[in-house]
Amino acid sequence: MLKKILFTCLVAGAVVFGSQAQSRKSSSKPGNTLNLGVGLGYGKYRGIPVMASYEIGIAPNLVIAPYIGFGMDRWRHNDHYHRAIYVPVGAMGRYYFDDLLGLNSSWDIYGGGSLGTTFWSGDGYDDDHSWSGSTGLYLDAHIGARYHFNSSLGAYLDLSTGMSTIGVSFKM
Repeated sequence: MLKKILFTCLVAGAVVFGSQAQSRKSSSKPGNTLNLGVGLGYGKYRGIPVMASYEIGIAPNLVIAPYIGFGMDRWRHNDHYHRAIYVPVGAMGRYYFDDLLGLNSSWDIYGGGSLGTTFWSGDGYDDDHSWSGSTGLYLDAHIGARYHFNSSLGAYLDLSTGMSTIGVSFKM
């Protein structure tokens, strides 16, 4: 169900922003970009999380991007079923190397880091056992790339020491 909702949102966004692409002038400045993606791995969790971040330009080629995610996991251990929900939150700092590398406006290449925490809760629904907490602060390194289909819509891949993501970007 969650995958269907995410897919519907992505298609709707692509139609809205893609239809406006012809009237907008292409901007090479990073920032004002909404990123929606799915996680490719997150520690011991086996579920596939969804992630959202919004890039805010703070200097030429430098952005800060607050983010939030949501993931679920279910597993069986010792004849008991368990489930967990986890919500990573934090902020990423990214430096875009486009100018240094002389890239055309279709590509963005960046590196950076993130600082955040993950809130989680879970239960063993066979034995009424529940737990909750957070990971404490973590620091992850990131490298990534984005390809712009037009001035409003792109696709990205973010490789991280924490949770890597793949998704779509909407320039606002």
